[in-house]
Amino acid sequence: MPPERNRDVTTTTSSSAPYRLPEASARDQDLRVDEPPLFRQEEEAATESPNEPVDSAEDNGFRRDFNAAVYERVRSIPEGRVASYGQIARMIGHPRHSRMVGAALKALPARLSNPYLPQTPSSTAPSDNDSALPPPEPNPDFVPWHRVVASSGMISPRANPAATRRQAEWLEAEGVTVLPANGEAATLDGGRVRMTQFGWAG
Repeated sequence: MPPERNRDVTTTTSSSAPYRLPEASARDQDLRVDEPPLFRQEEEAATESPNEPVDSAEDNGFRRDFNAAVYERVRSIPEGRVASYGQIARMIGHPRHSRMVGAALKALPARLSNPYLPQTPSSTAPSDNDSALPPPEPNPDFVPWHRVVASSGMISPRANPAATRRQAEWLEAEGVTVLPANGEAATLDGGRVRMTQFGWAG
């Protein structure tokens, strides 16, 4: 049985003051770490690696609360800006847990990783007069994971290149210039972003 969602979770910051993870919003309260996330599915398809095992119930509960705090903070990154994993970690009171921020975004459930709501067959079927299909509805719970990059501005490589290309393309669509890295096209190697130009002050 999973642990209670709203149990108190505290840790200690560098100032030795106890920090309580913010309560997850209603849209994140039912997050399950064992829910198949979109990009982990893609990477597993490319690498044929098994699902990561779930640790103890206590670790599972802390991870869920930590992930929810990450998602809520990432939602505040404005369009056309990027933040680093370390920056998000500092903002939620865990400056030494930048890798956990990356893990949280890797574990992002599919329903939170798409900017649009899934369209049903009835909503996408052409009408009798062959009029244009209605545009997809924005997903109000979307977590803009693509706006988080390394502190150097590099887009982190993934086992599945499709996810790396998608991140670069979505950033470009929002007006963020993605420069080539390692002499290759940005959409192939991930590319990098000038943090001095597009970094989010928060």
